[in-house]
Amino acid sequence: MALFCTDTVLDAYGDRIAAIAPDLDVVALRPGHEVALDDIERAVRELSGHADAVAVPVASAKWGQSVALIVTSGIDHDDIRMRLTSRLGPAAAPALIVLVERMPRLASGKPDLVALTALAAASTPSR
Repeated sequence: MALFCTDTVLDAYGDRIAAIAPDLDVVALRPGHEVALDDIERAVRELSGHADAVAVPVASAKWGQSVALIVTSGIDHDDIRMRLTSRLGPAAAPALIVLVERMPRLASGKPDLVALTALAAASTPSR
């Protein structure tokens, strides 16, 4: 069996495909729900004008994973949760919003997702 995957995670057992899921680096998973983090970022940018918003997964005792939103300027948590829930469903609502003075970036200019994920994990939940 030949398999070619670029944007998915694949679990294969012998010649059978057991599960195909989106790339786990860009998805927050909850039981029965998954949400693409880039969809959340795009929605936040459209809804609130936060051009530099980055969404990362964070551990959740209730859900396994939830979403943390990192921004460089203030954002109304209740408003953005309501608007993201309306647009993308309840799994998209950030459990945590982290305000940073400057977005950590890699040499390429892309957000440093490892640093941002660690920052979110070390932050106190806002809800």
